[in-house]
Amino acid sequence: MIGKNNEINRNLHQRITGRKVMCSIQEFLVVFFLRGTSFLKRMWEKMSPKLLDSRGDVPGWVMITLMSAVLVAALLAIAGPRLQDLFNQAIDRVSGLG
Repeated sequence: MIGKNNEINRNLHQRITGRKVMCSIQEFLVVFFLRGTSFLKRMWEKMSPKLLDSRGDVPGWVMITLMSAVLVAALLAIAGPRLQDLFNQAIDRVSGLG
């Protein structure tokens, strides 16, 4: 009886919305995969000409790289000894020495 009610509900939903209702997870996954790949294809077709035409912003990338390196060096200079102590404490606890 439950299967019959599900079939009736699917048919009713299909009549109201005009769309077929998914019957199984396999059908859902197939439709999801196909729609996802078609979306990615459309996005690639829109973006690929822009990507091929652009040469990039080399000075911007150099600046970002240098700023990141300076930031890491500053953090290590300020917090390096404390981080080393934390690391040593963690290793001592794991190895049973602390």
